Amino acid sequence: MGYWPKATNTALRIVLGTLLLFQLA
Repeated sequence: MGYWPKATNTALRIVLGTLLLFQLA
């Protein structure tokens, strides 16, 4: 549980970023 594949980490960042954008908008 401390190892995150790059693909998963990137996907997670995109999802979190999208949620933040929707909340700010």
